[in-house]
Amino acid sequence: IKVYRKSGYVGELLQLIDYMENNHFQPTRQVWASLILACGKLGQLEAAFSVWQRQIRMGPLPTVEDYNSLIKTCSLSSQGLKAVEVLKAMQVAGHSPNSETYALVMAALQAQTGQKVAKEQVLAGIEVKDQMLASGIEGTVEIYSRLVALCAECNDYIAARQLVAEMQTQGLQLDTVCCTAIIKGYGAVGWMDEAYKLYKRMRDGPAHMRPSRATHLTLTTLCRQAGRVDLA
Repeated sequence: IKVYRKSGYVGELLQLIDYMENNHFQPTRQVWASLILACGKLGQLEAAFSVWQRQIRMGPLPTVEDYNSLIKTCSLSSQGLKAVEVLKAMQVAGHSPNSETYALVMAALQAQTGQKVAKEQVLAGIEVKDQMLASGIEGTVEIYSRLVALCAECNDYIAARQLVAEMQTQGLQLDTVCCTAIIKGYGAVGWMDEAYKLYKRMRDGPAHMRPSRATHLTLTTLCRQAGRVDLA
């Protein structure tokens, strides 16, 4: 599987399943997960779902970890909304998502941010977060940071601000990724002074808030767009 993946041989990966089935070889969960992730790394999400259907037919039936592997594959293929569909299918099958599941779904949604982010992605992310909290799983800085970043990419500053307030209510600390996303949100609505104040707070704050290369690039780009040479 590893050789085929590195060589980009998707067809051979699928033929390998035929070989195992024809020779009465029962693939283990590790084999199925390797096949699915191999398809994902090659950007072949359709092939990954084909492998998934074969696993359901040949066994063993998927577990939470198997569903997580498929969600990770959606992330590798930058298909966040597909990851949400897998989450729903997982719940229909009677499985309870764990904290890793929700983190992977958020990562998959954010993976699409290289493209134009649709409002649908933000709404899906917020819905997934609400489901997670309702199930009794506590939110993490990672999950909230990804969601705030997603809102910033979509220029939905109001939603981002609400999420930050929710984080603080839960006692979660703002980190570099989250603060950078908020700065982008401030810039999107023209609040450059507020963006710079948050940058100063990051610069003078604890290590987990210190500005990164992405922070500086985001802020200087916003300054240029707003004509604020003084801040730049």
